[in-house]
Amino acid sequence: MDLTRALRTAQAAYDQADADLKTARAAFDAAARRYDTVRRYDPVGPDTEQARQAWGLAGREWIQALYRRETAKDALAAERHTVDREAADALHLPTRRNPR
Repeated sequence: MDLTRALRTAQAAYDQADADLKTARAAFDAAARRYDTVRRYDPVGPDTEQARQAWGLAGREWIQALYRRETAKDALAAERHTVDREAADALHLPTRRNPR
C-alpha cells in the first residue's frame, strides 16, 4: 500500500497553485502600476479605461488563484491527516487519547 501517493499528488497541486498565485499577484501588481501611470496623464481617456479593465481582470484572476491555493492547502492538510492516521493504524499506534 502506497500511503504517500495521494499526499505527493496533493503537495504537487498545492505547489502549482502557489506558483500560480505568485504569477497572478505579479500580473496584478503590474496592471495596477500601469493603471496608476495611465490615469495620471488621462483620467477619462480610452487608455485609462483599457488599463482599468486590465487591472480589474488581473485582480479577479489573483483572487481566484488565491482561492485555488487555499483549496489546495486544505486538501493537502486533509491528506496529511489521512496519511498520518493510516500510517498509525498500519503500525498499530494509538491515534486517540484514551478517556479515563
